[in-house]
Amino acid sequence: MLALQRRHSCMLRGSHHGRRCLRLRASSSSSPSSSVSIQGENPFTYTYRLAPASGNKSFGGGAGALAWVVDSALVYQIFPDRFYRLNLENDVDAASLNDVYDGGGATLYEAWDAPPTIRGFKGGTLDGITAKLDYLSSIGVDVLYLCPVTQSAANHRYHPNDYFKVDDMLGGDDALKTLVDAAHDRGMRIVLDAVYNHTGRGFFAFQSLLENGEQSPYADWYFLGEETSKLTGEPKKVKPFPVRAYPDESAGEVANFRCWWNIPELPTLNFECEAVQEHLLAASEHFLQDTFKVDGYRLDYPIDIPRDFWAAFREACHATFRDTHPSKNEVPWLVGEVFGLCPDWLGKDGAFDGTMNYALGSNLLGLAIQQSADGLPEELEAIGGEYSIKPMGVEEFAVNVQSYMMAYDRAGVAGEESITTTAHFTNMNLLGSHDTPRVLTIADGDGEAVRLAMSLMFTFPGAPMVFSGDEVGVEGGRDPAMRKGFPWHAQETWDMQTLEHVRSLSALRKEVESLRRGGFQRIEVNGAKSAYAFMRMLDVDENGIVKADGSAVVVVNADGADACDVNVTLPEKCTAARGVDIRYGSETQAASIQGDDSKTVRIDRVAQRSIAVVTLK
Repeated sequence: MLALQRRHSCMLRGSHHGRRCLRLRASSSSSPSSSVSIQGENPFTYTYRLAPASGNKSFGGGAGALAWVVDSALVYQIFPDRFYRLNLENDVDAASLNDVYDGGGATLYEAWDAPPTIRGFKGGTLDGITAKLDYLSSIGVDVLYLCPVTQSAANHRYHPNDYFKVDDMLGGDDALKTLVDAAHDRGMRIVLDAVYNHTGRGFFAFQSLLENGEQSPYADWYFLGEETSKLTGEPKKVKPFPVRAYPDESAGEVANFRCWWNIPELPTLNFECEAVQEHLLAASEHFLQDTFKVDGYRLDYPIDIPRDFWAAFREACHATFRDTHPSKNEVPWLVGEVFGLCPDWLGKDGAFDGTMNYALGSNLLGLAIQQSADGLPEELEAIGGEYSIKPMGVEEFAVNVQSYMMAYDRAGVAGEESITTTAHFTNMNLLGSHDTPRVLTIADGDGEAVRLAMSLMFTFPGAPMVFSGDEVGVEGGRDPAMRKGFPWHAQETWDMQTLEHVRSLSALRKEVESLRRGGFQRIEVNGAKSAYAFMRMLDVDENGIVKADGSAVVVVNADGADACDVNVTLPEKCTAARGVDIRYGSETQAASIQGDDSKTVRIDRVAQRSIAVVTLK
């Protein structure tokens, strides 16, 4: 693993509720170490140490059981109801995309191109996703992450009514099996969204409470007799029956049971009830078994669920996966929706392999939009305060990235007892999702800013994730505006520059091993205040000497006005570079090795608000 240490406290903003500072102090280490001075407005020195886990000299390559995640070039998130309705272009008026009606004249689906609504359905299906696998392959997707697909009354399906049955509106169980098989045939993996904190009101146990009252055998599955004041937010004990599932808000009524964020549609499950845990563990095993063989889960809002459940969940998922998947050396990817810096949630003791990495994404976007922030507030609260985008310059970005790196360097992810890696490589890196405004909207319509942020995301450690539609410039504010139907019907509106950018970045990750598996180190760059540089080093020997051959150097020019020429200094404990290949950058770019010690990389004409990637020989 590669640990980066700074010689004083570092802070990074971010938490699940509001803001907090995480303070990290460098610790002493007997591992081989070296220093590099970073010049800029606020110069400082990094001290780094190199210690590959289990003697494996390929930092990410030590993942073993999670190598399929480490080597991912592009994770692609799909909101199934909004991705593709079969025969969309043919069975409706392509000009207006009218609502679809049943035989009795009732509306089944709202118009595909109409602004999305909170309650409306647009009719996307799992067969629709299968039909578009050629497109997904063409942009380099190798992992599909699907928002929930099980039975639900909501278009997003985060209100689960049945944990074992795929929603019939999406095509049912057979459609999921067909999609998984077709994806696996193409070398793609499938990760499902799992919602265990709460159910919908249509869930059988909750329905039993409504039908049977005090005689229901499921009374201990929920927190009954609890009423939360809308004024104070404080709960109080009240009469549990009859269950007030549909309170009259106009009359001041509230639910008399605990529910997520006080939303009566989402009754909170009681994990002190053993039957609840057994039901959910069985559900988690169900989709990993032979019938479906999915490859992992993203866990929705896991923080209020006891840690001992997540430990049992991890154990059950690993055991089932090994029993049913061809490669017995792999494990499923388990990703938690936790905000801020949360290394304690990761690894064998923390239950998850990675987080939805909003902590990194906020900084990547902050740097990218610094030149285009005139139309943005000083700080954009992209998810009600939980994902804040603050425009920042290079030095602030560098400090925040250092804090982030230090935090997750200490979080090992165990696939097997002898196979470990740092969590950097198994985090799900992202800029936007189904819960945030569209990335282009966050950037105030600035496509260059979006492409710069994407360039950073694809070259940092971790699996890069793109929310369906961001690659073609879909815009939209907060829920429900960001959940538009994918514009298959209007390809003339696609942002082809961003689409090709995503395609080329995913190809770059596939081609350059160090961008997937290499350690991370900020390195000295001279020539422009707007430049930031880092090295993705693949190999290090027992004395801590980085091998230049195979390593990648990434230079970022955050300036919105001018291209720049830079000199990048390799770390002191690095072998001399014998040559350099340009792997990504403008066509007019040039690169060379300079200096008596062959430790300086000269890169000319790094385009404004862009990156250059070179590999060393």
